[in-house]
Amino acid sequence: MNQSKSKIRIDISFILFLIFLIASVALSFNLNEVNKKLKNKPTQEKGYLEYQISMLNEVFLLNYDLNGTVVQSNSEIVDEYLNKYKELSVLYLKQDACSECYNRTIRDVIKKLSNKETFLIISHPTNKTYLEGILETKELFSKNKIIFSSSNLYSNSSTSHINSVLLIIGSNKQIRLYLSMDFLKDDYFFNVYISFLENNI
Repeated sequence: MNQSKSKIRIDISFILFLIFLIASVALSFNLNEVNKKLKNKPTQEKGYLEYQISMLNEVFLLNYDLNGTVVQSNSEIVDEYLNKYKELSVLYLKQDACSECYNRTIRDVIKKLSNKETFLIISHPTNKTYLEGILETKELFSKNKIIFSSSNLYSNSSTSHINSVLLIIGSNKQIRLYLSMDFLKDDYFFNVYISFLENNI
């Protein structure tokens, strides 16, 4: 059973790349259809599809840049879980990450993944009050699955402006997937990627 699970997980980076590719192609076809129907007249639907394609491209480039980056966590809890599960979903919140722009998305990610044994939260202490107010975090606190740290988890100039992300971290402490809350606040992307992670991590 464990072997079959590891086989499923071993190609997750490639599978997620395919999801990015398929979603991008599907959105491109949709945009082309809208363009044909509207004969280049600007509409809300067209603008939304263009925004989605732009977000996919941005996240794809960030993942290309960050894939393989080693996280700098000195937490024994992280090491313990990586030794046990080989792969973790980590909600990483930098200083003052819980802004009004992303409150709902952060809550939704926690609600969806909090029951997964492989889910952890690594947060700057400034977010503690916010996290304590989320119902689903109470059990995470009791299981020591919320880690507070003032240190940066990784260093990358391309992501210095992004303060809340969902990471997939492999057993070698390398980042295998990077999804910003800005990307996940889109309902379509949230449903596609969080559903996949729910069933495969």
